[in-house]
Amino acid sequence: MREQFLQLRKRKTQMATYIFRIDQVDINFQKADSEHSDDDWLSFVVTVGDPVTKNARTFSSGPFNIGRTIHTGDKLIGPFTTDPITAADSDVVVISYLVTNLGSSKFEDQFAQAVKVTDHVVGVLAPIVGAAVGLFVGSPGEGLKFGQAIAKGLDTVVSTLSDVFDFLGIHIGPANCNGEVLHDTLTYQPNELQQAVNRQASRHYTTPQTNKRCGRDPESTVSFSVVMVLPGPELYYRGTDNSVWSRWRNPDGHWSDEKQIGGMLSGDPIAAVVPGTNLLKLFYRGADNSVWSIWRRSNGTGEQRIGGVLNGDPIAAVVPGTNILQLFYRGADNSIWSRWYNPDGHWSDEQHIGGRLNGDPIAAVVPGTNILQLFYRGADNSIWSRWRTPDGHWSDEQQIGGRLNGDPIAAVVPGTNILQLFYRGVDNSIWSRWRNPNGHWSDEQQIGGRVNGDPIAAVVPGTNILQLFYRSADNSVWSRWRNPDGHWSDEQKIGGVLNGDPIAAVVPGTNILQLFYRGVDNSVWSRWRRADGNWSGEQHIGGVLKGDPIAVVRGHSA
Repeated sequence: MREQFLQLRKRKTQMATYIFRIDQVDINFQKADSEHSDDDWLSFVVTVGDPVTKNARTFSSGPFNIGRTIHTGDKLIGPFTTDPITAADSDVVVISYLVTNLGSSKFEDQFAQAVKVTDHVVGVLAPIVGAAVGLFVGSPGEGLKFGQAIAKGLDTVVSTLSDVFDFLGIHIGPANCNGEVLHDTLTYQPNELQQAVNRQASRHYTTPQTNKRCGRDPESTVSFSVVMVLPGPELYYRGTDNSVWSRWRNPDGHWSDEKQIGGMLSGDPIAAVVPGTNLLKLFYRGADNSVWSIWRRSNGTGEQRIGGVLNGDPIAAVVPGTNILQLFYRGADNSIWSRWYNPDGHWSDEQHIGGRLNGDPIAAVVPGTNILQLFYRGADNSIWSRWRTPDGHWSDEQQIGGRLNGDPIAAVVPGTNILQLFYRGVDNSIWSRWRNPNGHWSDEQQIGGRVNGDPIAAVVPGTNILQLFYRSADNSVWSRWRNPDGHWSDEQKIGGVLNGDPIAAVVPGTNILQLFYRGVDNSVWSRWRRADGNWSGEQHIGGVLKGDPIAVVRGHSA
C-alpha cells in the first residue's frame, strides 16, 4: 500500500486552491421553551497534511455571525466560507467547524469572544495535529486516522469549553448559557477534495438538551459544498488607515468582501511569491521608512521588519537561475540599495548598488539570459541602468537616454527576445527605447498619447499583441497597442475616471484581460477586454484606497 502511494507521489503533484463553504443552515426544530436567543457564531479550522513528508499546516477562518434570534423553520443563508485552501492532490484535508452561542448583549463583545474561542480551539488542536501527522506511514487510508485524531481533539476542546471561559475572559451567567451549539469534522483523503467540487452535501444534527433557562440548541441541517478557486486576481491596496486591505475574484466572477491584512504603510505595497513555495509575501515601506513584509500564516498574519531607509516604494525580483528573492529600493541618499531572501529563510545584510535616482527603480530579466537588469530615472531625468551578471556582480552604470517625466516600465515584445522600455516624456506623451538581442539600445521612438501618469504594459492573452494603458489628460483610461508587424495603433479611449495609474491582470482560465484602477471616489473600479476584443462597461469593486492597487494571479501546479 505504501509503495502504491509513493508511486502516486512520484508523478508531478498537482496543486489546486479550494474553498469549503457552508451554504445554508436549516433550523428544523427549535427545542427551546421560547426562542434560541443571542447570536450564533461559526468558525472553521482547516488542516492540510502531507502523509509522506509528515508536514501539516492549520489555519482558522471566521468567526462569522450566522444568526440572531432563531425560530423553527428559519434558514440561515450563507455562504459562509473558509479562506482559500491550497492543497496537493496527495494531501489529506481536514475541515472542522464549530458553532457557538455567546450570551453578551453587545454584538461587538460577542465578536471578540468568538475570536477568543476560535484562537483557543486552534491552540489546542495544533499539537494534536503535529502528533497525528507524525503517525503517518504513507498509506492513503491513514488519512481517516488523521482526521479522527483531529475530530477527537475537537470533541475534547468543546467538552471543556465552558471550563476555560473565565480563562479566556468570557464571563458567563447561568450554566450553559454560553457554549457549543454544534460541531463536526470532515476528512478528505487524497483526491477526494477535488472529487467533492460542486457537489452539495449535508449533515443533520440533533444536539443535546441544554439548560432550559438559556434555551436548548436547535435540531439543524447543515448544507455544505466545495468549490475550486481559479486563483485570482487578488487585489491588495493601502487603505485610509494606512494598512493593507484585500479583495479577490471568486470563481463565479463575484468579488469577495474587503479583508484587512494589516501593517502600517507609507506607500503602495508590492507582492511576490517566495521561490520554491506557494507563500505570497507583501512588501512595503513602513511608517519608519524601512522595508516591512507581511504574509498569511496558520494563526493569522506574520509581519517582519526587514530594514533599510527608503525614499520610495520597493520592488521585488527573483534572481534568474536561483531561488533567491531580491528587493531593490531607493535609499535616503537616492541611490539603489538591496536585500535578498535566501532559500534558508534568512534576509541578507543591506547591499549598496549605486546610481543617483529621481524615482523608483524597476527590474527585468534580459530575454534569453540569466541577467537581471535595473532601470531608473536618474538625477538628469534620463534612463540609467545597472545589471547583475550571473556571477553575482553588478555592472557599472550605463546611460540609455531619453527625457522622463515619471518612472519607466519594461516589457518583453511577444515572440521576440527584445526588451522594450516605455516612459512618459517631458511633453507628456509616451516614448520608447528597446534593447536588441545584440545588446545595443535603439534610438528613441515617440508613440504618442497625452499621459497624466506612468503607463503600464500587458500582453493581450492568446495573441502576440503588446498593449499600453495609461491615464490621459481627461483622467480616463486610454490605450495604444503594438501589432505583431511592429506598428503601433491609433489611440483608443476605454473610459473611466481615474485618480491614479491603472494596473492589468489576466483572469485565470480565460483570455480576458482586466484593468483595475482607483476612481475619483478612491474605491477600486474595473473594465475588462473580452476575448472578442470589446471592452466591458465599468464595474465598481469597492474599498477606500490611499494609493494604487496591485493585482496578483497565482498558478495551479508545482
